[in-house]
Amino acid sequence: MVLGGGGLTAYAWQIGALAGLADAGVDLTGTDVLAGTSAGALPALDLAGGSAPADLDAEQAERRQPMPDVDFTFATTANCL
Repeated sequence: MVLGGGGLTAYAWQIGALAGLADAGVDLTGTDVLAGTSAGALPALDLAGGSAPADLDAEQAERRQPMPDVDFTFATTANCL
């Protein structure tokens, strides 16, 4: 299974999609190969570590502290070089 990038939004969306698939009876936790690009590497790592999609989804839904608002624009990155 390959999970793509897209920042924190993609991470949350992918976790929700995997949890929805699991609820529908599609179990992807036994996938032989997990790969992820950028943010997709995070859910791939979580799944490889044995986390259930439903648990990861609940963690996102119950988050009490908002994620930090970080500006990763090209201009910000270029100023750091």
